[in-house]
Amino acid sequence: MRATLVALVAIAPCMLGGCRSMQGPVETRAYVVRPTPESRSALSQAVEKALDGNQIMIEGDALTRDGVLVVDRPQRRDPTALTAEGRDPAKPGATERFHLVKDGEHCVLIHDRTDRHYELIGTACAPL
Repeated sequence: MRATLVALVAIAPCMLGGCRSMQGPVETRAYVVRPTPESRSALSQAVEKALDGNQIMIEGDALTRDGVLVVDRPQRRDPTALTAEGRDPAKPGATERFHLVKDGEHCVLIHDRTDRHYELIGTACAPL
């Protein structure tokens, strides 16, 4: 009984989140080091997916300085191109913020409002 109690006391910090070795790779803030047509396409697709399919113009040097991307959320339109009314979790015209992290060998774009992660295939990034 005493040995079991001692073992539990020894592993309790790990069970409460104190052991880093049990966690996966740590996400590190990052920036794009060599933008390519493939990396720009991956970024555009991730942002469009995050914003419910809305197309956004993204500059060619996006995420190359500080790993942060801020875009204006477009207003939703109906099939006749008129502004659509209805339920939308974000205000139309509001800004959306994303940041880039390096997770192991992967470059991952994180949508700050939703905390959704999008891996940017074919993108080279480095820690800030």
